[in-house]
Amino acid sequence: MTNDAVRHLAAFRVRKPGNENYKSLPMTGEQESCRRTYMRQMLQKTRWANVPDDTIDNMRAWDENSNGFYVEDSSLYQFYVPKRRVDAQMAQFRRNRSMIPFEYMNLLLPSFDWRKYRYDTRETQKIVRSFVVKFEEFRQKGMGLYIYSETKGSGKTMLASILLNELSRHYAISVKFVTVLDLIEMTKQSFHDDSGEVQSLYDAGVLVLDDLGVQMKKDWIDSVLYRLIDHRYRRTLVTIYTSNIQCSNLRIDERITDRINGTSHLIHLPEVPIRYQDKQLEKQEFLKKVL
Repeated sequence: MTNDAVRHLAAFRVRKPGNENYKSLPMTGEQESCRRTYMRQMLQKTRWANVPDDTIDNMRAWDENSNGFYVEDSSLYQFYVPKRRVDAQMAQFRRNRSMIPFEYMNLLLPSFDWRKYRYDTRETQKIVRSFVVKFEEFRQKGMGLYIYSETKGSGKTMLASILLNELSRHYAISVKFVTVLDLIEMTKQSFHDDSGEVQSLYDAGVLVLDDLGVQMKKDWIDSVLYRLIDHRYRRTLVTIYTSNIQCSNLRIDERITDRINGTSHLIHLPEVPIRYQDKQLEKQEFLKKVL
């Protein structure tokens, strides 16, 4: 088979008898074999390098060029895979230094179960996936996300952490996570400690600033936030914010909200306390085991 023919097949899943999957084609044995060989060559040094043939058959890849290609796994999650592979050990090293909460350290997009909201979140999911798949375009504009929900435990921090994990796996970029309260505490300490931790937040390729709006209203706190956000704004560095307050209602310096609005796409998570729901289910399952 020609390369163009195999490349065309890779853009579709292998259609099995009685199972017409999304974007699938019926293929002969020879076509399946050539397609698997081509897919395995493409997926070397990725998380899918050693998956079984059935998994390969239920994936698809397209738009291969000199820079990379797109791949869609069996759960319909799409990813951009650069030809210049990110070293897995270095990616893990960056995550270990990122200060991502331990419980979310290695979670990826499939771990975020949108079905728990019981709302139509398809448009929101498109933006989230696009942020990972087309991150280079967001990066060129210095464009990040403002993840907002008034409900505690709605998944804001988890989603932001997952996005850092995904970006560190696919792009050679430094990632950092910090809550606003921790930032304030670190800034206090930096007057007596030349560790460089605060500077690493200023210069991170992608920064999650978690729980924006929970801080007390004080001029010096506005000054801390403004210095950080303005520094990143002027250098077109990507920032992901999480908050339980709409950006327009934040009780902070207007210069800060202007910069956030100008460099963030809004992600409004449904007002559903999924963390509380999960804990309730865990307790119920525990009682079933012990009673």
